[in-house]
Amino acid sequence: MFKKRSAQDQLEERIKQFEKKAFERGLVEHLPPAEENIRPAAAAKSADRLKIFKRMRRPNDPIRVLIIDDEVQFRTMLREFLQSSGYEVAEAANGDEGVKLFFEKPADMVISDIIMPEKEGIEAVMEIKQQFPNAKVIVVSGGGWYGTDLDFDMAEKLGALTLKKPFGLQELSHAIQKLLN
Repeated sequence: MFKKRSAQDQLEERIKQFEKKAFERGLVEHLPPAEENIRPAAAAKSADRLKIFKRMRRPNDPIRVLIIDDEVQFRTMLREFLQSSGYEVAEAANGDEGVKLFFEKPADMVISDIIMPEKEGIEAVMEIKQQFPNAKVIVVSGGGWYGTDLDFDMAEKLGALTLKKPFGLQELSHAIQKLLN
């Protein structure tokens, strides 16, 4: 005698199969679409798991860092330093672009400027932290703007480390190691 499985049971079975395949293949990009009759709570649970799957890494994968800064020269300098140190680097020119990149392929760490067009860095950090509370973030700023200290305080309350521009690469390296350990 077969017992009819509920939509949630079916979803849980699909998730288990997906988990198995995910660990066999490594990074997973998309969960197959769930049936429309699945309850919202079950769909939310699968979305939460998908976020975890996207962050899965193989032991030898380089640590992925997302740089969010509107200054091209600063991004280039950071990218070159981080790549020479063995990190995989993605770049965004503003907070809006950075959030989109992060949600497409979450990074292990985010380095974000505060003052930027489109979306301020602190807004981007808040949006990332809302979905990924354990995201590791370093917030940087050259200051000079009213409210930068308030943004630094807010960033620290969100669990981010803060660095004032200009800072040395050794200082950045220590901040990265502190967050990763």
